[in-house]
Amino acid sequence: MVRDSSSGAVLYTGPEADLIRGSGMIRQYNTRYGYCYYLGNMKYQVQTTASTGAQRLVVTNTVGLEDYLLGVVGYEMSDSFPLEALKVQAICARSYAACKISPSASYDVVDTSSDQVYHGYNSSQTNVIAAVNATQGQVIANSAGEVVYAYYSASNGGQTDTTENAWGTALPYYQMKDDPYDLANPSSIEDVQSIPKAVTDTTPLSAEMEAFLKQKASSVLVSMGYSGFADTFSIVGATSVEAYEPKYDPPSRCYTRVRITLLVSPTGGGITSISPPQFMTLEGVADYVWYINENRLVTLAEQAQIEQAYYAALSGLGSTAGTVSVTIDCSFDEMRSAGLFTNTSLRMFYSRETTTGYELVNARYGHGVGMSQRGAQQMANEGWSYTDILYFYYSNVTIQ
Repeated sequence: MVRDSSSGAVLYTGPEADLIRGSGMIRQYNTRYGYCYYLGNMKYQVQTTASTGAQRLVVTNTVGLEDYLLGVVGYEMSDSFPLEALKVQAICARSYAACKISPSASYDVVDTSSDQVYHGYNSSQTNVIAAVNATQGQVIANSAGEVVYAYYSASNGGQTDTTENAWGTALPYYQMKDDPYDLANPSSIEDVQSIPKAVTDTTPLSAEMEAFLKQKASSVLVSMGYSGFADTFSIVGATSVEAYEPKYDPPSRCYTRVRITLLVSPTGGGITSISPPQFMTLEGVADYVWYINENRLVTLAEQAQIEQAYYAALSGLGSTAGTVSVTIDCSFDEMRSAGLFTNTSLRMFYSRETTTGYELVNARYGHGVGMSQRGAQQMANEGWSYTDILYFYYSNVTIQ
């Protein structure tokens, strides 16, 4: 039933209705996004679920492809992104949508990330409008000239993935390769857990990580014959952290397990005989730092040598200085179940070494196939053109 909002008069009664836009825009409430403005026309249908008899209103926006993109690009990315990145998004979104068009279907795409996020038209998104207009009609095509499903995700964690790994079917234009631009973008989402080489006041171990590691190390200590302090030891450092057993074939860095070698002390005092080196940067001085322990200036090369010597001495202390080396082996899923990693949208795990310790990283927001939106943003900020960005992410294709 359709009523006049002013008078309350019934204008139409029936299971479906079409609203034909003459000019301007249609203001429509969206249950996910609130009030949005739409170009094109609207169809309203009441659908009944056969099993329950429940009814729902299905709203379909029929709109031209270029107008559709105006409601996608700024919400898959942002109007604040550099123009070249927005052009990349426009071409990817156009290619994907073109592949989804089905004349026999009641609709082609939904307005969520199940296809592409679509909010209708926003006239204030001037950069988005410029990007769509500048790339009008351009799509990504394979070697046969066919438009490809141009998949993309928010962040790939520093490595693109293949459609075979993601969905079981290999496509030649999706290759696994390193993406340093995604890693370089500070907006790429990561969940990081740190394990210091030496546990100190300045390089502490989080309470959650400490509890997890101690639970794992306790059983290893018992198996090594150290049952006398299996419940009272302290973790004083780590000498190695290695992620291994990738989920997919090499060179995939989607690891599933990790080996961590810890130094533990029955009294918590196993490394007090060696003070960790401490340095302070000096404003306006690029080549030197202040060595706090000895109250003197040292070069950056000397700083590296001092730190290397410290960690070598630390790992060489062994049980003779009251510490025991313990290697634990666990899965990243165990860590996630223990609450160490909480963002379930991140799909990649790996490890990396820093100057003072090791980091366990949970990254890749999305499937990682095709263009990384954060990678494209970074590349555009560094001066890449939209065509070069596309050819970086998609192999054996042309832009038509």
